[in-house]
Amino acid sequence: MTTNKKPAFEAFTVRDGAKGKSYFTKVGAAWPTKNGGGVTLYLDALPVDGKLILMPPKAKQEAAPDATVNDDGPYIEDEIAF
Repeated sequence: MTTNKKPAFEAFTVRDGAKGKSYFTKVGAAWPTKNGGGVTLYLDALPVDGKLILMPPKAKQEAAPDATVNDDGPYIEDEIAF
Protein backbone atom coordinates (compact mmCIF):
# COMPACT_ATOMS: atom_id res chain seq x y z
CA MET A 1 0.00 0.00 0.00
CA THR A 2 1.08 3.62 0.25
CA THR A 3 3.00 5.48 2.94
CA ASN A 4 0.67 8.49 2.94
CA LYS A 5 -1.81 7.94 5.73
CA LYS A 6 -4.49 10.38 4.59
CA PRO A 7 -5.99 9.66 1.17
CA ALA A 8 -6.44 12.36 -1.44
CA PHE A 9 -10.00 11.15 -2.02
CA GLU A 10 -12.54 8.85 -0.43
CA ALA A 11 -14.75 6.72 -2.70
CA PHE A 12 -18.49 6.54 -2.07
CA THR A 13 -21.48 4.87 -3.64
CA VAL A 14 -24.78 6.72 -3.31
CA ARG A 15 -28.20 5.17 -2.82
CA ASP A 16 -31.34 7.23 -3.26
CA GLY A 17 -33.77 6.99 -0.37
CA ALA A 18 -37.24 8.20 0.49
CA LYS A 19 -38.18 11.89 0.42
CA GLY A 20 -35.20 12.90 -1.72
CA LYS A 21 -32.58 11.70 0.78
CA SER A 22 -29.33 10.20 -0.44
CA TYR A 23 -27.27 7.69 1.51
CA PHE A 24 -23.50 7.67 1.04
CA THR A 25 -21.55 4.48 1.76
CA LYS A 26 -17.76 4.66 1.82
CA VAL A 27 -16.33 1.88 -0.32
CA GLY A 28 -12.68 2.90 -0.75
CA ALA A 29 -9.99 5.55 -0.89
CA ALA A 30 -7.54 6.97 -3.44
CA TRP A 31 -3.94 8.18 -3.12
CA PRO A 32 -1.84 10.08 -5.67
CA THR A 33 0.69 8.06 -7.64
CA LYS A 34 4.38 8.63 -6.97
CA ASN A 35 4.84 10.79 -10.06
CA GLY A 36 1.62 12.70 -9.36
CA GLY A 37 0.14 11.94 -12.76
CA GLY A 38 -2.77 9.89 -11.48
CA VAL A 39 -4.37 8.24 -8.50
CA THR A 40 -4.45 4.68 -7.18
CA LEU A 41 -7.90 3.62 -6.02
CA TYR A 42 -8.32 0.92 -3.37
CA LEU A 43 -11.84 -0.49 -3.12
CA ASP A 44 -13.31 -2.52 -0.26
CA ALA A 45 -16.58 -3.05 -2.15
CA LEU A 46 -18.01 -2.47 -5.60
CA PRO A 47 -21.06 -0.30 -6.24
CA VAL A 48 -24.05 -2.18 -7.63
CA ASP A 49 -24.75 0.51 -10.23
CA GLY A 50 -21.09 0.91 -11.23
CA LYS A 51 -21.00 4.56 -10.14
CA LEU A 52 -18.42 5.95 -7.70
CA ILE A 53 -18.12 9.43 -6.28
CA LEU A 54 -14.65 10.61 -5.23
CA MET A 55 -14.60 13.34 -2.60
CA PRO A 56 -11.79 14.89 -0.55
CA PRO A 57 -11.77 13.53 3.00
CA LYS A 58 -13.44 15.66 5.64
CA ALA A 59 -11.28 17.05 8.42
CA LYS A 60 -11.69 15.05 11.58
CA GLN A 61 -13.40 16.77 14.46
CA GLU A 62 -11.39 17.32 17.57
CA ALA A 63 -12.27 15.13 20.50
CA ALA A 64 -14.38 16.67 23.22
CA PRO A 65 -12.34 17.81 26.22
CA ASP A 66 -12.30 15.46 29.16
CA ALA A 67 -15.05 16.44 31.53
CA THR A 68 -14.49 15.95 35.21
CA VAL A 69 -17.47 15.01 37.31
CA ASN A 70 -17.94 16.38 40.80
CA ASP A 71 -18.94 13.23 42.66
CA ASP A 72 -18.92 14.68 46.17
CA GLY A 73 -22.63 14.04 46.85
CA PRO A 74 -24.99 14.66 48.54
CA TYR A 75 -26.58 11.31 47.91
CA ILE A 76 -30.18 10.36 48.50
CA GLU A 77 -30.75 6.86 49.75
CA ASP A 78 -33.16 4.84 47.66
CA GLU A 79 -36.35 4.12 49.49
CA ILE A 80 -37.61 0.59 49.10
CA ALA A 81 -41.37 0.25 49.51
CA PHE A 82 -42.83 -3.18 50.15
